[in-house]
Amino acid sequence: MLKQSVAIILLLITLSINIISCAESSVISGQPDDSLTTLGEEAAQEETNRGDIKDNVPALDFEGREFRVIYHDSQYQKMDIVAETLNGDIINDAVYHRNMAVEERLGVKILPIAGGAGSTGVIDIVKPSIVSASDDYDLVVSHALRTAALVPEGLFTDWYSIPHIELNQPWWIDRAVEQLTVGNRAYLMVGDYALITIGGTYCMYFNKELGANNNIDPNDMYAVVLEGNWTYNKMFDTVKDLAYDIDGDGTMTDTDQYGLFTTTNSPAVTYLWAFDAPLTTRDADNMPELSLNQTKWSSIVDMVYNLYYENPGTYSTKDQESVFLMFRNGNIFLLNANFQTSISFRDLEFEYGIIPYPKFDNNQENYLTMVDGFHTLFAVPVTSRDLSFVGAVTELLNAESYRQVVPLYYETALKVKYARDNESVQIMDMILSGRTFDFGYFYDNWTGFAFMLQTLMQNKDNNFASYYAAQETKAVRQFESVMEAYLTLE
Repeated sequence: MLKQSVAIILLLITLSINIISCAESSVISGQPDDSLTTLGEEAAQEETNRGDIKDNVPALDFEGREFRVIYHDSQYQKMDIVAETLNGDIINDAVYHRNMAVEERLGVKILPIAGGAGSTGVIDIVKPSIVSASDDYDLVVSHALRTAALVPEGLFTDWYSIPHIELNQPWWIDRAVEQLTVGNRAYLMVGDYALITIGGTYCMYFNKELGANNNIDPNDMYAVVLEGNWTYNKMFDTVKDLAYDIDGDGTMTDTDQYGLFTTTNSPAVTYLWAFDAPLTTRDADNMPELSLNQTKWSSIVDMVYNLYYENPGTYSTKDQESVFLMFRNGNIFLLNANFQTSISFRDLEFEYGIIPYPKFDNNQENYLTMVDGFHTLFAVPVTSRDLSFVGAVTELLNAESYRQVVPLYYETALKVKYARDNESVQIMDMILSGRTFDFGYFYDNWTGFAFMLQTLMQNKDNNFASYYAAQETKAVRQFESVMEAYLTLE
């Protein structure tokens, strides 16, 4: 992940820009950084409690059998899966050691298979394979929303029926497990084998120097967050007076200074979950039901619209590239992005901090966020002929990721190397603990309300009533089709 030449740093910027969209993204792993190796070893030693947590996979020997895992061929996903050799990069080497540990313990050979690079690249390969009853892949690791769209077609195996899979173990993300489960079934799953569920977590970055030049003390920013008072209104008021016509031409453009510079796509989408207004809730029997929270959704649409188009301190655009370049140029105070964006900021000359998305208001208890839909979910084809084999290897890949890879990725690569201060490190923990996963988001299939804010903001439209009327029937139909699949599929 660590790049040392200017050319590669610029490439990382482009890759981080792609991360913002739910369709395709890339973050690449690069040259060794020896300074991180020792730090990584120290972080791993501090995480001894993780190493003490044992799995329950029995002694098995599959005599060199290949475990075929197909993954979306973009670099952020490849980083989670593939490490061909040791190269000194802490994440690559941790993934390599994880793979070796699983191979040696079970007598298997992990065979990564690259799918296409687009968001549908893997499922375009997997679907015809399963439909033709071919046993070509043991594990599918693919774009969350694209993979979820296949569930109603009955192409995947119920995770609760797979031997050796123990979804109550800490390497399975408990909130995601809850949301992916209906009754006693789940056809998709996610665990620590997918580092992108950390990297894709949305947050906000602020430019400390620009803030200080405008009488905003970085310590005050952190204090507001830690006291629980970082709300929409506080953010709105903070950014509104930070617009400045740098070139003095009398026109505010993307070359001037702003309090908030943001895109109208996924960073806008995130406000729905940050403001605790998910698409689905759970009934008394823990079954998902559509929320259709019209009153709060309408308020959120107006709030985001006012932030984007009525606040003089905000510049909103569809152009993802300009957002990152403006922040790098030092002309932006606040930026909506995700943890992994920090990879491209390691060479910034100014200091920045990391804070969560704001709360809806002071009545909201916790800071909440979401993981972008480009993150991965796991699926096992119904054509699999040996679920015991698939379960044993998959359980260990997640367990060893929990024990070996995640501590280095999060504690060292993100916190130590990219975060610029101790307060950001503390707040990153807070943000990660507020990750939300939503059954309705996973299974929206671009037909309901998951991308409501993106659509309306890109159209510079705050007519929620009209949008709701146009989408309600489609949203209900989509939800009912998914629920029917869960209740009827074997």
